[in-house]
Amino acid sequence: MKTMKTLPVHNVLPLQQIKDAYLKQVHKKTKTLAKAQLELFHMDGSEESRIMAKKLLESYTSDAALALDSGGAKCAKCGDKATKKCSRCKTEWYCGRECQVQQWPKHKELCDQFAKICV
Repeated sequence: MKTMKTLPVHNVLPLQQIKDAYLKQVHKKTKTLAKAQLELFHMDGSEESRIMAKKLLESYTSDAALALDSGGAKCAKCGDKATKKCSRCKTEWYCGRECQVQQWPKHKELCDQFAKICV
């Protein structure tokens, strides 16, 4: 009887998991970039800085930007398809109230920063 050589098993992620991991990294980098731009543009609360902040914020949350990703907006907590934005800063997307509440401790600091300049 001939013995068969078995090949090593590699950890292969399904395509959806790869995409989700990629989008999560992009989301983190976008938040980091947004924080850096707040500092870079010296947002001082003046009317001019408020207008600039709103334009920057819109560029990160526009439906056009989301359309570039065929999957659309993803929930910041679980990664599922999201249909709701944070009503305060409009930068974070959620699939529902439960995920929004669970994510709030992590989102609060950035949300506060955007709210100070954009309100």
